[in-house]
Amino acid sequence: MTATTTTLGELIARLKQGETVPLPAHEGWAAMIARTTLFGRVCEVAGETYDYFLEVLPPRWMGMGNGGFAFGEGADPLRLFWAANTPHGRQFFCRQLDEIETRQFCRLARIPLTSG
Repeated sequence: MTATTTTLGELIARLKQGETVPLPAHEGWAAMIARTTLFGRVCEVAGETYDYFLEVLPPRWMGMGNGGFAFGEGADPLRLFWAANTPHGRQFFCRQLDEIETRQFCRLARIPLTSG
């Protein structure tokens, strides 16, 4: 991924690709964190989860016309969130970035690697 990505938009488009892990019914907080913390996969999340990560701390990055943002505490890898209108209605997604993706994202977005 890193060798061919030259813009932030291209990186984001690649990060949003792949099979989506669906939102399980009645998923608790601990199960959601375990499911969405694995690197390299897109996970559907509840709108409440999206809102929580948007509001708990200032996002490290805001962008994407659909309200997307990147969340990360301190030096932790970023987690990219976005919303999309789908045939099923408005859905929310996230992807936990690994260290390489986080470094590339920060470089292309021109944001610091850490929030502290």
